[in-house]
Amino acid sequence: MDSSRSNLFELWDICEDYCGIISRYEHASSNEALPPLSKLVESRQTIDRNLVFDDLSKLMAILDLDVHPSQFTMFYKFVFFICCENGQKRITVSRAIAAWRLVFKGRFRMLNQWCDFVELS
Repeated sequence: MDSSRSNLFELWDICEDYCGIISRYEHASSNEALPPLSKLVESRQTIDRNLVFDDLSKLMAILDLDVHPSQFTMFYKFVFFICCENGQKRITVSRAIAAWRLVFKGRFRMLNQWCDFVELS
């Protein structure tokens, strides 16, 4: 199996694990979900977070995000989770813009204007 395909499967597994953890802690504070999410990240060191956008794009194509708005919301949160580096809670502006361009492409009419605004701010 080629490495890009195995990365996609790995990302799929991480996404499923992330969704499961978030669902279990849906009514809890975010602090309660942090330990399981941290363990998830530590256990899955095979994903290169610098190259993750190509795999996220492929994963988006597989998921049926138009049918269930809640799935889209969960995927959106997952994208920002997976884009965090080294356990950080925030991502850089450039990574946020790349994530928005990926997730909102064809969904947000003013995407380019928004990204330009954020980049110049």
